[in-house]
Amino acid sequence: MLVVHRWVGLGASIVLGCAGVSGVLLIWIDRPTLQRFHTHILIGEPGEWLVNTATFLAILLILGGAYLWWRRKIVAISLTKTWWRTLYDLHHSLGILAGAVMLIVALTGFGLMLTEEERDDEAPAATTPEQSETHEMLERLHTARGFMLPLQILWGLGSVAFVVQGASGVVMWWKLRQESARGPLDDPAAQALRR
Repeated sequence: MLVVHRWVGLGASIVLGCAGVSGVLLIWIDRPTLQRFHTHILIGEPGEWLVNTATFLAILLILGGAYLWWRRKIVAISLTKTWWRTLYDLHHSLGILAGAVMLIVALTGFGLMLTEEERDDEAPAATTPEQSETHEMLERLHTARGFMLPLQILWGLGSVAFVVQGASGVVMWWKLRQESARGPLDDPAAQALRR
């Protein structure tokens, strides 16, 4: 499970990072170019496919990360050890603390993609009020627009968590890659990074 989590995370981290940063901005700034960056990475249909795939992978990563975290159930960040250990702790603790918001954002983003395709494939007159209401509800949940400021901030932090999770995951993978090229690890903190 861990190996799959690492490789899926590597593949999705750049796209999820772009979507996370633009998602934070979209909470308070609604601009068409920013919206296109968030949903298409400004490259049209291939970008939309990348974002949709990364969103689906984010759902799997969040659920898989919770499963991996469940074995140790530790939420702590050690600032007295090496910065690698701090990064490792940050990745795991942030993942579990922000996981609920991240999961809501990812699920509603995926739901928006599904309801948007339905709306695109049909003539505008064929869209039922229920479909429109579902799409609007998903959009409100996804963007936190209309929420109270504390919830908007929470949603913004959840979107930033996609960036931090992706970056810390890539750095942890790189560290393991470098260490495995040098041979077995004797440092207990470095051994913990392998788990």
